[in-house]
Amino acid sequence: MDNPLILPASRQAVMAMLGREHRKAKRQQRDEQVLRAAISIVRRYLPGILRTPPDAHGFDETWPRIELSLQDELKSESAYRHAYSFLCRQLEAGNRKGLWSVQVPPPYITLRRRRPARTLTWQHSSRQIAEAEHRWFTGLQAGRLEPDGLFARLLLSMVLYGGLNRPALWPALAQALTKPKPLKGNNECCWLVLERVPGRHQASNLYLEEPETGELIAHCEILYVPDTLSLGLLRQFLLQKPSDWQPPGTSAECLTLLNRELGIQVSKMQLAYGGITVAEHQKGIELPQVLVEYATGRQPSASLPYCYWKRLLQPGLLPCSVTTFDQFTTFPSRLTQQPQKQANHRPKPYLISQLRELLTPDPARNKSKRAIINALHELSCEPLVLPEATLVSWLLNHLEDRGNALSTAKRYLDAVAAEWLNTTANQDLLSYCSEDFHDLYLSILNRPRSQQDREYRAGRLEDLHLFGVKVLGFSPLPEPLQEGSDVIVRISSAVVDEPLFSALLRQFQSMEDLGEHLRRTYLCFLIIAYRTGLRPGEIAKLRLCDIEPSATAWLFVRNNRYGSNKTEAALRKVPLYPLLTEKEYELVSEFIGERRLNSEKTTQLLFHQPENPYEPLDTMALSLAVRTILGELSGGLYYRLYHLRHSALSRLQLLLHEDYLSLPEAMDALLPYSVTKRRELRTLITGQSRLRDRYSALAVFAGHSSPDTTLSTYLHFTDVLLGLHLRHNQRALNADQAQALLGFRPFRISQLQQEGLPITPAHTADYMRKRLSGYIEPVRLPKAAQITHPDVPLPSGNSSKYEPMLAVLTKIQAGYDHREIAWFYQLSTEQIEAWHQSALALRALTTEKQLSRLFPRSRRHQLLPPEPVGVAEKRDVAKALAGCRKLYQSPQERDELRWLIRYTLTHCNSSRSGIRFDDADTFHRYMTVATQLFDWPRWRLQLRYTDKNIIERWQCGPLSVQPYPMKQKARFEQGSGWLTLRHQEEAGRKEPDKSGYASHSLRIVLHRLAIILFRADNIASWQAEPEQSVGISLERQNAT
Repeated sequence: MDNPLILPASRQAVMAMLGREHRKAKRQQRDEQVLRAAISIVRRYLPGILRTPPDAHGFDETWPRIELSLQDELKSESAYRHAYSFLCRQLEAGNRKGLWSVQVPPPYITLRRRRPARTLTWQHSSRQIAEAEHRWFTGLQAGRLEPDGLFARLLLSMVLYGGLNRPALWPALAQALTKPKPLKGNNECCWLVLERVPGRHQASNLYLEEPETGELIAHCEILYVPDTLSLGLLRQFLLQKPSDWQPPGTSAECLTLLNRELGIQVSKMQLAYGGITVAEHQKGIELPQVLVEYATGRQPSASLPYCYWKRLLQPGLLPCSVTTFDQFTTFPSRLTQQPQKQANHRPKPYLISQLRELLTPDPARNKSKRAIINALHELSCEPLVLPEATLVSWLLNHLEDRGNALSTAKRYLDAVAAEWLNTTANQDLLSYCSEDFHDLYLSILNRPRSQQDREYRAGRLEDLHLFGVKVLGFSPLPEPLQEGSDVIVRISSAVVDEPLFSALLRQFQSMEDLGEHLRRTYLCFLIIAYRTGLRPGEIAKLRLCDIEPSATAWLFVRNNRYGSNKTEAALRKVPLYPLLTEKEYELVSEFIGERRLNSEKTTQLLFHQPENPYEPLDTMALSLAVRTILGELSGGLYYRLYHLRHSALSRLQLLLHEDYLSLPEAMDALLPYSVTKRRELRTLITGQSRLRDRYSALAVFAGHSSPDTTLSTYLHFTDVLLGLHLRHNQRALNADQAQALLGFRPFRISQLQQEGLPITPAHTADYMRKRLSGYIEPVRLPKAAQITHPDVPLPSGNSSKYEPMLAVLTKIQAGYDHREIAWFYQLSTEQIEAWHQSALALRALTTEKQLSRLFPRSRRHQLLPPEPVGVAEKRDVAKALAGCRKLYQSPQERDELRWLIRYTLTHCNSSRSGIRFDDADTFHRYMTVATQLFDWPRWRLQLRYTDKNIIERWQCGPLSVQPYPMKQKARFEQGSGWLTLRHQEEAGRKEPDKSGYASHSLRIVLHRLAIILFRADNIASWQAEPEQSVGISLERQNAT
């Protein structure tokens, strides 16, 4: 008889002994029964689909009955779902084979919940490590240790109290300690820069140039902020470390040292889980769950490279040579060797055919590889759009730089060229983020093709994109396009600080070739991108109807004709005005207000090309300008337009923790808000008293479906925030523990005890950082760099009330309520009512015959004068308005302008063009002002006289006077004149029997200005006062 405790030698017999084969056979039998039952139900209702050839006629009407029978006849929910999914797969397979063409029912989607972090394994590990930590901590004794022993104690302290719970970082820590000055930062906050080799599970966050070859090598820097206990041990270790100390090279060697120091045998993950549990339960520490998961490596977050931290610590600015914007309407060719042509032209026709002809060998006309490379160089110098230039330069890179054969380049071209150019047509690739590129490539790959072909194309697209990253500044891919790919994932980590952003705005203001409209457009675009974190494409497609006219100015990110949202999560609303500084608010609110006032429809774009409010702004040139300017100002650091979004979201990450932490000065300077405004912003974005939902709310703000994307790609201060939270450890230390961990001398300990000061890590943190100042690498500014004040005077918009008045009264004429108008244009109801009453008072002016003076019968219900007709009158109106504004700037000329307005509107009527004069002195006074608005040749005077001698009194400069005799000498002893303004196109518009053709431009402008400059009661008094008292009345008005 066989011994039942002896396992058989063969694996199959072992499986049979354990019952696995039996259970597997039972499952297969049950599955077969379920599928046979499902097929029998299909045969019952739709027998034709199971015949040869199949007939699927009537499938859409029959399927609901088939599904209902599946639910009723199958025994369980799992059996029903298994049969339903099987039928859906088979129907789809039949569609692909061409057996039938039916609408496949939607399959069931099973979402797998992410496994929680705090499992039973976590609990067991935490308890085991906590007990070991208690024995180790209470047994600490003062004494001198060897360097390896000190390093083991230092590493254990960082694991238990400092948040260093990723085993992969332990060898990197040891390697960082070999430097003479391993610490970075300053006395307020210092950290270690841990360097890791990037790979599939560790994204790269910067490129370093190889000194010998000049090739860009992917690199990874992770910041680690030690806690106070670890700083004390670090100082002791650096003091005793010999020059030939050999650091442990693997995490296994570090684990051996940790187990020896702790006195137990545990695994790396047990130390990771237990260590962070010990850290978060220290007295005085409140550690958010997101930082717990970051510390253990469960939640990745890209660190900010040290080169950008140096900018935050010393925000100096270098000179920038950019003075024109026209240079950025081009993009660099391969390796920026030759300038390209304008990037806004049409794609080159037959480019793929031309490339195939070059790369296909022709036996009759054999060309060398060098000849083909030269032909590609000539092709790259032709006008090409960005996707085309990228493709050509990529092929040149393979042939010339990598030395690949022509057949290889031909195969690469056939694999991806057509779909690449088709998918990227009319796309601004320089404004794409990492996720945008990833989705674009998946749209190319997720098409019917074999798995082998898909993997090959994915490899070529990854190679093409990597070339774009290195040469053209494309955003790197957030993850590989295929499983098992050796492409290193890179996250472009960068933060634009306040002085650098202010210098960017200042540089745009100084560009000589930018018009006023484009200058203010680009400034507002950059401000919204930097403060709200919207994607460049989302800002470019904003319409006026997407901006709520309120004190918050919510921006609604929607799908429209100018672009679609990247995902459903991108459909959101974002506050604008609360995120702006005071000066930025003045500029942006004025810009949006003017766009509302000057737009005919709210469907017009907020940012558009000049002269066309329906043509989106070209963000490609803006991307190049931002990249170049920020690079020069920062001394060569890599920045992109998309880094403004990184900066905004990382800034808001600091805001989430600011109420629980005291941020270092370099980080606090990134929040240009008062304490009250910070609290209001935090409540606006994350709600009130919802601590656990803060990162989820920030993900919704960013337009992400989960906080994972936000944390892993856009938030670059997670590592520093973890260290700042762990700095609050208030665990009391006795004398032996203070000597062993902090390195305090007995005299220092007794001094603290005599003063009654507690010996805790939180109370001794500043003292410990001060003692380590000799090991902190200083940050030095470049010689040419200057520290400038971040405040930059932004250009103010047109603060005139002219355009708002026209827009408001137009709305009132259309029947809108005053309150609705006030809300839409963000104006006070008092101002709107004042304009309305002034317009009504002007409309009430009458002639001596009690007829309306300014409005004909057909327009007696209107509030505004008629619109100028034709381009000529519109130009005259603009010219007269500019002249009136110039006159209004002078106090003396201002009174004359007000007199001119009143006289014109009280001495004209709607039935006749021109202005009536009965006195030559008044006429001379009028012309003194009027000729500053329009030149002398534009005026004509029709003078009626009773005595020829008075004509000379009316003669004024080179004015054209047309005298006409009349007989009413008693009434018009001084003569009577009618002054008219010639139309610019008088020669073409004048009728044969008429003496001229007048323009109403001046009356239109003065009528509009009267609504703004005079109150309703002043205008009403014009009707009652005699004509001779015009000047006296005007002086009275000015006095009041």
